[in-house]
This record gives sequence, structure tokens and C-alpha cells, in this order.
Amino acid sequence: MNIRLRRNALALVVAAAASLDAMTPSSYSSTAPLFPVDFEHSGSNWVARGPGYQLTLMNGDASLLMSDGRGRTAMIGMRVVGRRGKPMASPERELPGRRNYLIGADRAQWRTNIRVWEQVRFAGVLDGVDLVYHGSGAALSTIW
Repeated sequence: MNIRLRRNALALVVAAAASLDAMTPSSYSSTAPLFPVDFEHSGSNWVARGPGYQLTLMNGDASLLMSDGRGRTAMIGMRVVGRRGKPMASPERELPGRRNYLIGADRAQWRTNIRVWEQVRFAGVLDGVDLVYHGSGAALSTIW
């Protein structure tokens, strides 16, 4: 079933911490490996990380923090205008393996055995509409 959304149902909110012009693809290394996009639960958010970026999902909204490795960063945010409350996130398609963050000497601060997922669904962001953030290889896509 195809669902048509009105043009004003979404708003792209851009808040740049640095000039987005400086964040052109030419400022990234063409030899950098492309890693698959996957999602992990982090507090009340869902996060996808990779070389030069961190994508954070919360209540159906997304914020993408990019860095070129030279200290320049930029942030792009997307929010669903007119969304219903705070839609619950549900991870889908668990991926094999676990992630561990063993940072620092204090073992109490270590995060271990973190499950990763191929996609996260926010049910009912609009009446009758779910929003799915999906990792497809090294690319991110949204499905309405």
C-alpha cells in the first residue's frame, strides 16, 4: 500500500555547527572503508556510527553529526512535523555479533555485549504511517 504524504508533513531542519560547504565529499578520504549502517540502543536513543558520522534517532526525529577529521563538523536534523506524541521505537532484524566499548580503566563504565540491528521502526509517527530507518549496506534509507 502506498501512502502519500502532504508536502508539508515533513520539515528538514538544518543547524550547521560549521559551514556545510566545507563538508563536501571531496574533504573526505576516497580510500576510507565503507561500513554497513547498523543501529544500537543508547539510553533513550538509537544510534548509528561510522567513520566521520553519528546518526541519532529519537521519537522518529533524526540528527546527523558529520566530521571531516580536521576538526570541522556539521549537524543536520530532521523532524516529523505533526507527529503524534512520542512514537515508540522497535528494533528489527537483529544482526550477528555484539559490540563492546571498553574505554578507560574503570570497568563499571565499560559497555559490553551490545546488540545491533538493521533497522528501527517508529510506529504511528503520523496517523496510519510508520517511519523506518534502514541500513542498506553503507547507505541509510527511510521507509514510510
